[in-house]
Amino acid sequence: MSETVINLFLDILAAVYTNFAILYFSRRLLPVRNKISLFFLLFLFTLPMSLCFLMKRSALSGEFTLLIQILILGCVFIGFHASFLQKLAVYFIFVLLETCAEIVASSVFLQIHNLLFPTVIYTPSTLRSQCSPVEFLIIQFFNMALGLFLMKKVAHILQQCFSYLKAVTFFELLSPVILPALANNLLALPCSLFLKIFFCILYWILCILGSFLFYGAICTLRLQHEKHICHQQEALLLKEQLNTSKTLSAEYASLRKWNHDIENHLFSLSYLINTQNYIEADKYLGSVLYQKAAPSHTFEKTDSPSADFTANPSQNQFRSTPLLFISTFLFQLTYFLATLYPQETSLEFFILGVLLVFICIIFYQTLNDQLKKIQLASQFSMLQKQHQMEQEQMEHLHFRTEETYTLQTKTKSALTHIQNLLSNHKYSEAAAALDRFSHAFQKERFHPYCQDNLIQAILEGKKLRAEQYHIQVSYEIFLPDKLSIEITDLCSVFFNLMDNAIEACLQSDSQKPFIRLSTEFSGECLSIYLHNTKNPELIFNHQTTKKESYNPLPSHGFGLSIIEDICRKYDGAYQWLDRTDHFDSIVLLKLL
Repeated sequence: MSETVINLFLDILAAVYTNFAILYFSRRLLPVRNKISLFFLLFLFTLPMSLCFLMKRSALSGEFTLLIQILILGCVFIGFHASFLQKLAVYFIFVLLETCAEIVASSVFLQIHNLLFPTVIYTPSTLRSQCSPVEFLIIQFFNMALGLFLMKKVAHILQQCFSYLKAVTFFELLSPVILPALANNLLALPCSLFLKIFFCILYWILCILGSFLFYGAICTLRLQHEKHICHQQEALLLKEQLNTSKTLSAEYASLRKWNHDIENHLFSLSYLINTQNYIEADKYLGSVLYQKAAPSHTFEKTDSPSADFTANPSQNQFRSTPLLFISTFLFQLTYFLATLYPQETSLEFFILGVLLVFICIIFYQTLNDQLKKIQLASQFSMLQKQHQMEQEQMEHLHFRTEETYTLQTKTKSALTHIQNLLSNHKYSEAAAALDRFSHAFQKERFHPYCQDNLIQAILEGKKLRAEQYHIQVSYEIFLPDKLSIEITDLCSVFFNLMDNAIEACLQSDSQKPFIRLSTEFSGECLSIYLHNTKNPELIFNHQTTKKESYNPLPSHGFGLSIIEDICRKYDGAYQWLDRTDHFDSIVLLKLL
């Protein structure tokens, strides 16, 4: 009776652990449908899984093993929100990790037990049926600890690439182990000598195929991770640019207010002179010069923090990759020999377990090194771009404040001259000087492209950058008074459109490159049009077109995908038109 209770406890423990492990592993990789449902699923699947473990122990039938796998798969498909292939990939990776942990736990226990108790020899096939409940509990605890450890480490790696990595790539990464396991089932079948030789050849063909698939999956992983990192890099740089542009936005707001005040003062002064209130005009002008016309502040140009970007991140190949292929070959060879010449000993089982652990360690190290290398290159490129961006923003700020200071100085000088004429009773000359200055001020004053100061700062910065490369830029920006579109999203569209246009102009080799940006709104839609020069030899294929010499990652080309995401967010549309020697970009955003 006590042994039955202990066995029931062990089966419940195995069921609780299996449910908890699959929910824990899936939770690290997939979004949950409802956090409360995880606890519900844990209790819901524990009872039938406990019954399956109990029946499996008593009947020793493979049908209950299949039912357990169906319940595990049900936990993944019911509790988490993801694509079918992603869920299937999580299931297969979980089963592989569980199998690995079970093999290692059983093989280690076998070796230790047979060494300490040589009179009672356990074999892999008789371990579960002959071991005592206490021994089974020891194996189970070891299996649980190792399984959770493997899941934690593997989930840490997969979290960096699971959201974008294709499910096929996961199966290709596991193919050196999965394909031999499938062929091994055929090899273990009783058959004629001819079929046995055929299955042996098929086994090694699949092993070689798995190695090629694994190498191709490593290359695919690198490319997909590079693309994902570059997309994140573009988003981070855009955020940095928006934060930096806020300083310029405040400067434009101050300048816009100063322009407005001076125009009002000129209008009032003109009215007083035209009505021959010269004494009042003299006093009014004196108060204006004292309060408004003097430059309120100036900025000194400072250099951006210097940095040394000459050191390139290491481009060495991973030394762990050949070791992974060697250990995988030894595993496949031992697996092949153990199936071809089966023996009721635990040595081969132990060797397979050790090799499997060794493969998992090297596989983890290989993927970890791969992702770290790409991350290092991304950080290096990010620092370089941030340094360049800070220099451009500082030059923009210096240019704008110097122009503002020059205009304010001219304004003060002109108004002082008019005041002197009024003080000397030269009223006709003062009126003429005021008229000349009013016309000159209207030409030289700051003319904003739009009413939003942040967008103004962004467009002005892009124009200054383009003019450094002799690119002609013109804007016609009309925005509604109240924008339902988030200003950060709209700024992202302008940022990426202008960056892509400037890059296209630089690659065009045209003598007179140009960029024309215009917006208009009608009804519930905001339309953005961009027309720019491009190289007729370069055909638009929606791919990145530039790599920096210091960075193996592509540095441009992801702006369009960011714009497309924003269009989908606002139920809009986009169109990219390659017209040989120029390019048209059309973006439509719905005003919510």
